[in-house]
Amino acid sequence: MSEAPSRPSGVRHLIVLLLTLMSVLLYLDRFCVSFAGDYIKEDLGLSQTQMSWFLSVFFWSYALSQVPAGWLADRFGARLMLSIYVVVWSLFVAQMGLVAGFSMLLFARLMYGIAQAGAYPTAGGVISRWVPLSKRATASAWVGLGGRIGGAMAPILTAFLMVVFVPVETEVGFAARDMMDAGKFCARIVPVSDKVEQAIRVDDIAESQNKARKSLTTPSFLAERVAVVFGASDRSSDWSEIEATAEELRLWQVRKAQSPQPDTSPAPKTSQATEAKLVDGLNHLLDNNIRGPIYDPAEFPKINLPREAIKYAERLKSGDSLSHLELRRFNRLLIEAAFPGEIRKLYGRGWRPVMIVYGLSGVLVALGIWLMFRERPELHSRVNDAERALIETGRLATAADPASKAGRLPIKPLFTNFSLWCNCANQIGTNIGWVFLVTWLSRYFIEMHSVPILERSVLVMMPNLIGLCGGFLGGRWVDWLLPRIGLKWSRSLPPIITRFIAAGGYGMCLYFAAQPVGSALNSPWAFTAAFCLIYFSVDLGQSAFWAYAQDAGGKYVGSVLGWGNMWGNLGAAFGPLLYNHLLGENPSVAEWNNLFWLGLIAFVFAGVATFGLDASKPVFAEETN
Repeated sequence: MSEAPSRPSGVRHLIVLLLTLMSVLLYLDRFCVSFAGDYIKEDLGLSQTQMSWFLSVFFWSYALSQVPAGWLADRFGARLMLSIYVVVWSLFVAQMGLVAGFSMLLFARLMYGIAQAGAYPTAGGVISRWVPLSKRATASAWVGLGGRIGGAMAPILTAFLMVVFVPVETEVGFAARDMMDAGKFCARIVPVSDKVEQAIRVDDIAESQNKARKSLTTPSFLAERVAVVFGASDRSSDWSEIEATAEELRLWQVRKAQSPQPDTSPAPKTSQATEAKLVDGLNHLLDNNIRGPIYDPAEFPKINLPREAIKYAERLKSGDSLSHLELRRFNRLLIEAAFPGEIRKLYGRGWRPVMIVYGLSGVLVALGIWLMFRERPELHSRVNDAERALIETGRLATAADPASKAGRLPIKPLFTNFSLWCNCANQIGTNIGWVFLVTWLSRYFIEMHSVPILERSVLVMMPNLIGLCGGFLGGRWVDWLLPRIGLKWSRSLPPIITRFIAAGGYGMCLYFAAQPVGSALNSPWAFTAAFCLIYFSVDLGQSAFWAYAQDAGGKYVGSVLGWGNMWGNLGAAFGPLLYNHLLGENPSVAEWNNLFWLGLIAFVFAGVATFGLDASKPVFAEETN
């Protein structure tokens, strides 16, 4: 019998790579709907309240399913359960592309939140069985890095695929369903009448007047050209109908703004005949035969155009000509960009096939997991003795036998273990402070700094990209600390330090906001630097929590990791609600500063709580079989 090779095989690296790929898919599927949300809302005719439920139901189902999903992986094995989790959530992502209404959409979102809940707890258990103690934080960091890559890819890849699935050959003509708000469209192209102005002046209260004026939408730069199509120049009967529709809507808006009591009366409806005439006029406008081209190089920067429209504009500016199909498509993109709340977006036709593609790709990842995973190294035919010995190096005396399986979950330690509650408190505070960066950061740049769309996309992306670096370095940092300061502090000191640094990032935001408007410090780029520091700090300390669960969880690693994730995601679910309470509808600098104070306090709370984290003490002192 030949001597076993001294060089360890590398199957453990393949296992971590597959977990990282799973993590990429996890966040890609999770955040693609944030980008596609407006298109989903338009296509299904949803209200803002319904969209809020659609976005929030994921966090609730994801959070509350963490412990059960983690325990199932502990009990029945990671290979089986992770394959099932990936397949199930991928099928429900694909189902989203087939839904016909809100109920089915909500159900799909709920179910893939439940299925995704098992991903990270199961991955934590796999790492505890396949990676040596000294490398667990680094391996966990790679898996977390995959999630950040998926989150960064989501808007870019989703946008690209949605355009691909709506090629130039696609018919771009307007149909009745493309006129989402005919009354508001009429108000956008008709000047405010004397009657409406008089209605505003009736009330002497300045605040009420301001509300009424805000309800009157400012016409876009295309309004005059669009008005010509509908007969504004010759005062046609069609134009008279449009004027009447606009005035009726505006008077309703004024009454609603000036009413001392909440006015629940519905907006006036536009007749089907008027809507049909509006659609016909827009289709005439697509062919670009009336009063010259729609495109005006001096005016188009005033609206946010998609990248495809900008390319068409650059071609025209260089003297190139567009084909008939390209010209119609360009005009369609210009019109819908100028009337974003009234005209359905052309790219909205592409979100459904994108969801189906993401779903099918998940099935392929699940197949790879099933073929390559085994519950532990000794069951894998490609793992040699040297690699098995390396994986066992440094295993804690308190660690569970890798061959054992979890029995009934001991519930009491989850509720009574002080160290575990410190872990949960940290994750609650961290997510309350962090989730702003992945939800309302774009809104902040729009409302407080008026950043154009292309520059804004860069600013929003930068913290996520910087977070990638933090996640990668954090795992190596935690593993480097282990032989130097011991198990307890190597798992607790990194999140303590990084949470206080993140709090300092919000302190920088408060300082910048106090500087003169237009100064270098009170600028979008200065705030972006602070947001990057926050994101980097969060990810720099995050792998320590995975290592803690793998060290203290015994045979219930998935359950312990899931317990902490549950509380963290409950913090993420409550975060936007707290933001909304602090900001209101039209926040000023003071309201945004209140949000920054919330983030600062949340991170200080998280840092203080982590002093009680102790990975050297098992969560389950007496494990139940």
